[in-house]
Amino acid sequence: MSAPSPLGHGWKLDAEDASASPVLTVEWMTAAPAYSSVLELVKCGCKKETCSSKRCGCQNAGLPCTDLRQCMQCENRYSFEVDQFGSQESDFSSDDDDDIID
Repeated sequence: MSAPSPLGHGWKLDAEDASASPVLTVEWMTAAPAYSSVLELVKCGCKKETCSSKRCGCQNAGLPCTDLRQCMQCENRYSFEVDQFGSQESDFSSDDDDDIID
């Protein structure tokens, strides 16, 4: 039994120079994450505020703002911190408790 090739499934062969052997590396997103009509539905239109009140559509729905937000000082987003043991801790600013992601 053979495993399918990882190429084209989030991985690519990358060579630093012509004489080096190619290395398997992650191929980050190269296309839009969704159709533009969908992306318009999942972002708030806050421009002057910091998304900290219920006037923010995302905040009002109990969701964090996405990277598509228009405000520059958003206070309603996920933040990840890595502790001394290497685990990530997520803090969603409108949550009362801390979310831990392993």
